[in-house]
Amino acid sequence: MSKIIDLSVLVKEPLIFKDTQGESYTIPGEISTQFVIKLSKYAADIQKIKDEAVALEKMQQIVADILSLDKSKNITIDFVKERFDDIRFLKIIISEMMKHVKEIAEDPNSNSPESK
Repeated sequence: MSKIIDLSVLVKEPLIFKDTQGESYTIPGEISTQFVIKLSKYAADIQKIKDEAVALEKMQQIVADILSLDKSKNITIDFVKERFDDIRFLKIIISEMMKHVKEIAEDPNSNSPESK
């Protein structure tokens, strides 16, 4: 009998952000390790920044990178500055993305993907 490791059980549901104009941005349920490292580095960098303007720019860049995970959209930093010109929006997107990544990492199925 074969041993089967079913990696499809690890794929999470996507995370969808909807902006104030009703446009949706779908973040896939599978996030690359490289992106997770990049996101963690951004979060750590923001904590160290003393200048609020510089911190805001870094947050806008993080949001641009997050929304760029929706491959059907062409997200630029200028788009984020225009469409998400509210610190609350930026904080929520970053916070929810961090939760999404944490849920993926802590998925109980990732401990035992072997099918019986």
